[in-house]
Formats: sequence, structure tokens, C-alpha cells
Amino acid sequence: MVAHGVALGIYSKPIHMWYSREDWRAIGYNLLEPQKLFIDAGDRVALERADETSKNTLEQLLRTQDIDPLLLVECEQYPDEDIEFERVASKVATLINDEGVKPEEIVIVNLKSYQNKVSMLRMQQALTNVGVSSVLPGYVESSDIFRPQGNVTISTPFRAKGNEANIVFVINSQVVSNDFTLRARNAFFVAVTRSRGWCYISGNGSGIDELIKEINTIKSKFPRFEFFCPSEDAVKSSRSLIRKSDKELDEIQRTMNELMKNEDLKRIFLEALEKEGKN
Repeated sequence: MVAHGVALGIYSKPIHMWYSREDWRAIGYNLLEPQKLFIDAGDRVALERADETSKNTLEQLLRTQDIDPLLLVECEQYPDEDIEFERVASKVATLINDEGVKPEEIVIVNLKSYQNKVSMLRMQQALTNVGVSSVLPGYVESSDIFRPQGNVTISTPFRAKGNEANIVFVINSQVVSNDFTLRARNAFFVAVTRSRGWCYISGNGSGIDELIKEINTIKSKFPRFEFFCPSEDAVKSSRSLIRKSDKELDEIQRTMNELMKNEDLKRIFLEALEKEGKN
């Protein structure tokens, strides 16, 4: 539900929406409100994740032990990337050395991986500093190598597709809130759904507080989504971005990055964005 909620922008700017009871049922949700077949813009929507569509056996096991399944998803905020990577590496070392987790059962997905090999190598160095061996498929090792015995895998969302692990760390998650092209939300969905068990989500600097707020809202309403249905036009304006080429999206992101450096322009833009969301 965290993966779905963030990817769809349910508690942010909506990226995709379904307007019929059957469409929501097809992806595993029961429509509780409104009590009709089709949803109209402005309707209060309440959805519940059906037990039969939740395949996480660990979640069910925790319930039998009176342990809150929300603990399977944890969020952390750090001031900068150096501290984030140090803390993640320390947590990984603790899992391996103190809790008996095999290194190959841990995957770290870096959302800042796009054209950023330096960030990937810095995460690997942080692990090396605490005595943990790791691989970087497609950067250092062959792209075919994933989860080799005795090694933590550091991956991009793209290379992580089709692979799963019991424990997944999603790092540099602040890019989700800072990415105006919406690609990062799709990458976040891929990263989070790689986990069969625990998922540790972290980020640094500006933006990560906004993402954590979204995730906390999702967790506070678990196992439901509750929101007011956006208009199809509002959703289409977001989805039109996704159909653009990578070159166009890169240019949009560069422009937005410059805009956000100007506090006055940033304030005006965010106010307009909030007003559009309410409409």
C-alpha cells in the first residue's frame, strides 16, 4: 500500500486514478465509498486492501504474535547523504553481525542512481568501511549478477526489477518529492515492491520530510486509502509528463530545479500547485 499510495500520488498530486469499482478490485482493493459502480470527481473515496490480495505472509505472522505489521516499513530522515549512507551501512552491519541475516538477503536500491555512479560507489564505500562486502551490478560487476552469496547488492530500480529480497533499503528517497517529472515515483514503486519482508526508506535534505508525511498518512489509515477523487483533467495533466521523452523530462527537471532555488518563485509555484490540487 505504501508503494501504491506514493506511486499514484494519492496523498500528493495524483498521477493516476481509477474511476470504477471493478478497476480498483482488479488491483486488490475493495471500494467501500461511494456506494456505486463509478466514482465521480469530488466523491469521498474509501478503499480497503482485501486480505486475500495481500500475499505478505510475514505480515500475517506478525499479527499472530501481536506485532504491528506497520513496523515492516520504516522511514528515516538525515541531513545529508554522507550521514544517511553511514547510518544505512551501520544498520546493515547490525543485521548481519548481530541478527544473523545473510548478506545476500539485503538489497539497497538507490533512487539517485540515474546518471549518478558516484552516489552508488559512495554507498558501497560506506559498507566497506563497516566490513560488509557488496556488489554493484552494471557498475562494477556484470549486470547479470544479483544477490551473490556473501554480498549485499546495491542496485538501481531498473536493475532491481524482477528480483526480490527479504530486506530492502530504499535510499535517497528525497528525489521522489523533488522530481517534477514523476519518474521517481515509479522508481519508488519498483524499489519498495522488491521487499518480501522489511523495507527501510530513507532520504536526506529537502523533500524527504514531504515523502515521510505521505507515507505516515498511508500508514495512519492502513489498511484503507481515504481521499477525495480528483478530476480526470487533473490526472491527465500529470500523466502527460510520463509520455515525454527522457530528454524532455531532463530539461523539465533542470528548469524546475532552477525555479526552486528562488524562494519567491518557489512559494508562488507551490501555492499554485496546492490550489490546483484542491480544484
